[in-house]
Amino acid sequence: MTDEAGKVTDRGPVSFRFVRGTPEAYLRTTLLARDTSGKLWAYDSVYRDSRLIPVWTRQQIGHGWGICNAIL
Repeated sequence: MTDEAGKVTDRGPVSFRFVRGTPEAYLRTTLLARDTSGKLWAYDSVYRDSRLIPVWTRQQIGHGWGICNAIL
């Protein structure tokens, strides 16, 4: 991952999980959140009965995000 100046800000593996019985794409979402220490977390979720329900436990996908106040 790089910042807008092209400086590498993070490195790590990229993976995809295909799980039997996974809901249709329009029902799935990933919520991104940053904690107070600057770690970036992904929460894979699905919409069911008009509610967002976590599918897996959160996964740390980055660090050093403490300087950011928005993810676009």
